[in-house]
Amino acid sequence: MGAFLIEKELTSLVESYKSFIIIPDTALDSLLATGVLLKALAEHGWDVRVSLDAKTLIDYPSDPAILLNLPPQSKDKQVAVYSSQEGSVTAKIVLLVEHMFGSDKWSKMLAILAGLYRKYYNFKEGGFKGVENGIFNELSQSRLVTEAPALRVWGAKRKNLVAALTRTLMPIIPGVTGVPDKARKIVESVFKDQDAYLVKEKEIKGDEKSKSLLKSLLDSMGSSSAVMDLLGDFYMLLPRGSVELEASEVLGSLVVYESLCEKCPLNIVLVPLDEQRVSQVISIYDEVIDQLVMVVAGQVDLAKRGEPIETEGLFERPELVIDTLAYINALPRDRPVSIIRGDGRVTALRELIRVGVDPKKAYVECEPSQLCTLR
Repeated sequence: MGAFLIEKELTSLVESYKSFIIIPDTALDSLLATGVLLKALAEHGWDVRVSLDAKTLIDYPSDPAILLNLPPQSKDKQVAVYSSQEGSVTAKIVLLVEHMFGSDKWSKMLAILAGLYRKYYNFKEGGFKGVENGIFNELSQSRLVTEAPALRVWGAKRKNLVAALTRTLMPIIPGVTGVPDKARKIVESVFKDQDAYLVKEKEIKGDEKSKSLLKSLLDSMGSSSAVMDLLGDFYMLLPRGSVELEASEVLGSLVVYESLCEKCPLNIVLVPLDEQRVSQVISIYDEVIDQLVMVVAGQVDLAKRGEPIETEGLFERPELVIDTLAYINALPRDRPVSIIRGDGRVTALRELIRVGVDPKKAYVECEPSQLCTLR
């Protein structure tokens, strides 16, 4: 980790001011990074506030602020940190915390999860591209994470393979995600001698069954490169317990949970403060995912074209749809991803910035929750 440069402006602001605000965008990476920084600084006497209200940057331009994946509006005391090929924002924040105080294991595990979210993990090429790789190696030596030649599907080991294939949205499996009967038929065709709903197969072993399963996924996904996005996962052992979790499912549960309510992104910020919150998030995710995934998968082609999708009352924010498309590089080029809410449609602040809306205009017009009405 020491080989990577800690961003000097960020370090300077943190060391110069004992009181400031952190404003992330609503990407999972940014929210986890916020929680990691909040936890570390609060424990050491800093007075740190967290807000999603980017209009604060316009109203109080001279107040010190750390922005995570959001462009600043003042060169005075606003410092921005972005994800990049060097690493996720969470990993960069962990690096800063490690430098200042020493970072805890849970924060480092969340940095790895953020790298998975950003698609910086490539199993075929042997790990992460940037800062996360050193963190991953450290955690591997502590046996808190274990890499596996496994399918990156949500819950194949905890639930069963049918449920996992049906539930997975990152990456979405065309014709299988949200279609339980299709997922069941695939599992039945591969594991002919077993009840499909009892198959908890996750790891690819190189045997005939694994080859057959990969071929079925290739038929659905249409290209070997798309199938590669499904390969390679790791198991996470919670530092204060003996619970082993599939990283891909933890990622999925957090992304799903974030979209369920207007204030849910701020609840994600609390996850780095207490690892037990992940178990709570997974429990909520279990209650909603099977219905929710059918809605998203059934309208994904609309979303790819920039058309708003109907949530059927299952979720209130568009981030799940945004992240589903971003993971397969299918975001519409010049139209923000949106959902129908009430009589109108809304998107997220980060989507407006992505399609070229002036940040200052977006900061003023979007709600304090970073939901933005489209006209």
